[in-house]
Amino acid sequence: MEQQGRSVISGVPARPAGAITFSLAALHALVIGVAHNHPGVAALASIQGHSGASPELPWNRAASGIMVYAASTPLVIDIGIILAPGTPIAPTASALATAIEQEVQHGLALATHVNIRLQGVR
Repeated sequence: MEQQGRSVISGVPARPAGAITFSLAALHALVIGVAHNHPGVAALASIQGHSGASPELPWNRAASGIMVYAASTPLVIDIGIILAPGTPIAPTASALATAIEQEVQHGLALATHVNIRLQGVR
């Protein structure tokens, strides 16, 4: 039931049938889940300036290490990571980017490009 381009329910703008919407929090949770379970990833890290402090983020604040550029096509995600010692950087970063891209494609049906920003090793 629509009236003049608005949903009858709570005045929310009407969307075409089959439209998929998601919250930024849901996207963050999806990305964090992939990173948290990825071999070699010790933590997520702030990708903002961190003025000498450790950029490492606890997992419950890991969303701060993810930047999403939703206005672009494909969707662009920047993620800051800290690797475990001895982890090979290039293959781990490439595999993580691929895993995130595949999970977003599978879960949200969105084309995605992921930039991995190595912020340290612990």
